[in-house]
Amino acid sequence: MTRRCHDRIIWVNAMAICGLVVFGTATFASATVLGIDAAIFTPTPDATPEPDPTALTGFTIDGATYSDINGATASDVVGGSARFYAANGTDSGSHAAALSGLSVTDAVANVSSVDFTLAQTVNAADNVGFFMFEITKAGTSASADAVTVKPLDTNGSLISTWSLLINSSDYGAYLGQFDVAGSSTDIFPGGVVFSVDDFTGGTGELTGIAGLRFIDDQGTTTWDPILAGTYVVPEPSAMVMLGLILLPGVLFWRRKWAR
Repeated sequence: MTRRCHDRIIWVNAMAICGLVVFGTATFASATVLGIDAAIFTPTPDATPEPDPTALTGFTIDGATYSDINGATASDVVGGSARFYAANGTDSGSHAAALSGLSVTDAVANVSSVDFTLAQTVNAADNVGFFMFEITKAGTSASADAVTVKPLDTNGSLISTWSLLINSSDYGAYLGQFDVAGSSTDIFPGGVVFSVDDFTGGTGELTGIAGLRFIDDQGTTTWDPILAGTYVVPEPSAMVMLGLILLPGVLFWRRKWAR
């Protein structure tokens, strides 16, 4: 291999690294509800089913892991035939408390609707998405429930007529198996993520989302929520800085080899 040929290969590889860093960073898929592929729990479950109280600390979507997450605060829970909690834990005391925060071992069965106040107000330009976990019953996404989501403003009012339908098929695979009190069977959490761009049917720009209202799409009380919240996608600028750090090393290697 000639030096010129080798230099060209090194240069192309350097540019590929920078391109991957700048353009290959995780971003939102436009108008797409995605199923969560894997979840990170604390403490890490060491039994099947896991009987101890467990919290969500991150999740994976299409190979990218997100750990900057915030649980929402639930209120105005309509319906709810039973409240679950970890077999080795304690009852939260109310449906709203059970659905607030990031506990995956607290849940409510057969909810008609619930409002969630987000930990931060989400604007159209923010790199922030939403997530929701539900009990997938038999441990398959096919057994999850369809639900409609509507954005709320800081007063808890609907923002225009924006809405989003999450279908049963949108959920990812079940993410664990937990032994809970209040249920004769274990629970299997499954989850989805979505973004501001996924909402349709409203007028004007959708921004200033301070909460989410989930409504059982079947008009009954079959939805079994666990939690909801927001997650942050790393800023592309941070990845650009990483590329600038890596590039000099690649070029130094090129010069060293060429001597």
